[in-house]
Amino acid sequence: MRKFYFLLALLTLALSACKNCKPGPVNNLFVPSDEAEITSLAINTTIPSDTFFKKHFCENGYWERKKYEKKVLENIVDTATIYVFISDTLKEFYAPYIQYFLRFTPKNDKNYPVIKDWAAEIILKKKPDVNEKPAIFQMKNLRFEYGYKYALSSQVKLYPKKLVVASGIAMSPVYFNKKKTKAFVYIERYGGLIMSIRYNMYFEKRNGKWVVVLNDFLGVE
Repeated sequence: MRKFYFLLALLTLALSACKNCKPGPVNNLFVPSDEAEITSLAINTTIPSDTFFKKHFCENGYWERKKYEKKVLENIVDTATIYVFISDTLKEFYAPYIQYFLRFTPKNDKNYPVIKDWAAEIILKKKPDVNEKPAIFQMKNLRFEYGYKYALSSQVKLYPKKLVVASGIAMSPVYFNKKKTKAFVYIERYGGLIMSIRYNMYFEKRNGKWVVVLNDFLGVE
């Protein structure tokens, strides 16, 4: 009998804890691959969580506070669909892009060994091909992690004019080394809580899982 009541108590606690739980966002187009894992890791590392965005939008949204009181902003952001827009066209980079950063990184800098290794192994095209069409971002490569509405920038006209936008994202294709054990991505985030922020991101596959080895901050615009 005690065991029964103990299990009943556990079940009650579990139901209570999940009473206000919402299912996480799911991208039904997502197709697992090395490219998809790195793309998802790059974007989800770069954008703020929806919880963080809501809090700081109300506290630090200086362009909005001139128009609304904080309570009104909180109501807006709690009920609104919040968007992340991703640039359709991927920004192509060519050799010797990574070598350029290696040249200006001091040898005693903690990031130097990573940049040096990746510069030697990552494969970038040597020059643009005038006949080649630009690479396009594929939504199948993005695993949703936060409670945003994700869309391509070309679709912005399909949505209402007054939007709450957490971030815009533009990025390069995923570049690999020959063995596909290392990867590199350029990514920039703009809009939302900031103007523009840029990173070079260095990835490595360790024990079958992709991890960020270096998130090299390039500056704010």
